[in-house]
Amino acid sequence: MGKLAAGWGVLGVVLLFASAIFRLWPYAANLEWGSLSFLQWIVLIFLVGALGLGKGVGVLHRRYAPRIVKRAHLLLQEPSAFRVLFAPFFCMGFFGASPRRILTSFAVLGGIVFLIIGVRQLPAPWRGMIDLAVCVGLGIGVLSIFLTAWKALFGNKSS
Repeated sequence: MGKLAAGWGVLGVVLLFASAIFRLWPYAANLEWGSLSFLQWIVLIFLVGALGLGKGVGVLHRRYAPRIVKRAHLLLQEPSAFRVLFAPFFCMGFFGASPRRILTSFAVLGGIVFLIIGVRQLPAPWRGMIDLAVCVGLGIGVLSIFLTAWKALFGNKSS
C-alpha cells in the first residue's frame, strides 16, 4: 500500500498543477502578440522570467519538488488509510507535518487564491501575460516533480 500511496501523492500533485495549466492556457494562448506595445513586451519578458523561471526553478524545482518527493517517501514507509486517500495533500504539507509547515502550506494556498481572484479581474492582454508566466512556472514544476521523483526511485544507488 505504501507504493500506491507514494505514487498517488506525487501523481495527485502533478495533476493539480496540470489542471491549473490547462485552465490558464486558453488565456495565455489568446494573447495577440502583434498588438503588444513595447512596454507590454518588457512586462511579459519580466513576468515570464520572474514568475515562470524564477518561481518555477527557484521555488518549485529547488524547494517544493524535493519536499513533495520526501513526503511521498514518508507515505511509502508509513502508509495509513487516511494518508493514502489524501496523499497529494499530505505530500503538499497540509497535514501530518510540523505546525510551521502546515501553516505555511495554508498561507501559500490562501495567497494563491487571493492572487487568482485579482488576476481574473485584469483586462487583456495583462491577464494573458500573467497566465502565460504562471503556465511556464507550473510546467517547470511538473517536470521537476517528475524528475525528482524519478531520481529518488530509480537514480543511481551506490552499494
